[in-house]
Amino acid sequence: MAKNKIAPNNASKEIELKEKVFKWNFEKSVAKIRPKVERWKTNTLEIAQELYLARENLNGQIGQRKDPLADNYLEFTWADYCEAIGISKRIANDWLKVFIPSALSETGEAYLMTPEEMKALNAERLKEETDAREARIAKFLKTGKRGEGWTNADDRELNARLAVKRAKEVAETWQSSKFKVEPRRDFFAEIMTHSEDLKKFRLETDEQNAMQLKVFDSIDSYILSFKSMKERLTAAYNLSVKLKEVTNYYAELELQKMEADGEE
Repeated sequence: MAKNKIAPNNASKEIELKEKVFKWNFEKSVAKIRPKVERWKTNTLEIAQELYLARENLNGQIGQRKDPLADNYLEFTWADYCEAIGISKRIANDWLKVFIPSALSETGEAYLMTPEEMKALNAERLKEETDAREARIAKFLKTGKRGEGWTNADDRELNARLAVKRAKEVAETWQSSKFKVEPRRDFFAEIMTHSEDLKKFRLETDEQNAMQLKVFDSIDSYILSFKSMKERLTAAYNLSVKLKEVTNYYAELELQKMEADGEE
């Protein structure tokens, strides 16, 4: 029988439990539990205070953990301390998220933040992080350089924005009457007639070739996302139609531009 699973023959104990629930009294429970909660809150604050001091001390150490014989060897870490007192580092860090030491408290006394205070603090931190990210991205768009404090999250946000911008530009190009053209011939078919020659050549840069491989992988994943062969063939055909349309469209635009510039 699994641990903590209610046994089928414990009917009398279940009745006893229901009786206790029925006889539970609000005032008596408050009188009994309130002092214990006060002691628990005091103990929790004391624990948080000690955890804070331990983490700041141990995380502030300068040294290494590889060579025990070296002078700068760190005997104990924050993770070691958490393990020694019987809690995980994650749980300890979660407790410390709501702890405010006396030196950083407006009242001069250490305390634990309420859920409301924690929610307000998180909202404030999120706004600060968002504002700082906006400033870094704005600077990058202006200078083309990643400034101090640039993060991986900044890269993800920037790439997402650039992708949206590019998609919008492409959509506007296709929807704009200014650029609506009818290709005078099938450039795509002409390219395919020379496909054997094209296989001999790479794109100009390693970055372009790497990007091309990513596109190929994406297409492969897209085709394999369909279960039946019929769906896969239909998707592949639709891709070929779209590729032909795009190739002819931009080839015609380039040809018209060359003619307007007086090139042959």
